[in-house]
Amino acid sequence: MLDSASLRKAAATVASFALFFGGWWAVSRFSAIPPYLLPSPQAVFATLVAALSSAIPGVHIWSDAWLSLQRQLLGFACAVAIGVPLAIASGYVQGVFVGVDRFLRVVYPIPTFSWIPLVLIWFGPGGQAITFMVAISAFWPIYMQTYQGTRYLTTRFRYLWVAQALGADRMSIARAILFPGTLPFMLNGLRLGYGEAWRLLIAAEIILATAGLGHMIEVSRSMLEVTRIMAGMAMIGFLGFLVERFAFDRIERLTIGRWRPSPAR
Repeated sequence: MLDSASLRKAAATVASFALFFGGWWAVSRFSAIPPYLLPSPQAVFATLVAALSSAIPGVHIWSDAWLSLQRQLLGFACAVAIGVPLAIASGYVQGVFVGVDRFLRVVYPIPTFSWIPLVLIWFGPGGQAITFMVAISAFWPIYMQTYQGTRYLTTRFRYLWVAQALGADRMSIARAILFPGTLPFMLNGLRLGYGEAWRLLIAAEIILATAGLGHMIEVSRSMLEVTRIMAGMAMIGFLGFLVERFAFDRIERLTIGRWRPSPAR
């Protein structure tokens, strides 16, 4: 049976969705905006169902979604594989990696989309270019959050000092203290990086791809099919929600509650 807190959350969720879709329906129904520019929620839902049922010629939403997910996960995995160990090293071994951190902070302000001309020259349009762009986009929040967590842990908590005083080597400290203690910051960076990567992926597919959800949206735009554009956007939001709900939330429940560090007093 749901407790009062769960009931309040459920009620707030239902109310927010009702307000959004009710306002959308009212504007599409009573405003002077023509339906081909602002279709009703019912029309978008019907288009989404038709696309999911493969009933729209030329629209392959399942294969496009799978291709987009592959690109996104590959780029995201590359960002994690580089960003997490580099951030932990930069935060823990300052004498060696301080130069790397300073260099990355100079590169950080460069907008991700400014890489597109170079990416087109290096890879040409297609999957490799999109994966590279996704990796760059996801790298920054992953690196920044993990680095800040490592620095916070190494400067504010006494566990490292005790371990060092007892003769623990750096690998043991990293495995038993740094990784669990940095995990809350790291997971926050992974969540932010995943969101950045997903948004960048769709934008990159609009420009660089010949398949994928972003490309489907761009083709629909060229045909003035606003209902297909919104159906594609709904699919993007739904996939992002699934990952948030069944991946990151589950990982946080299994790890952060167990490993969250306590500040030194």
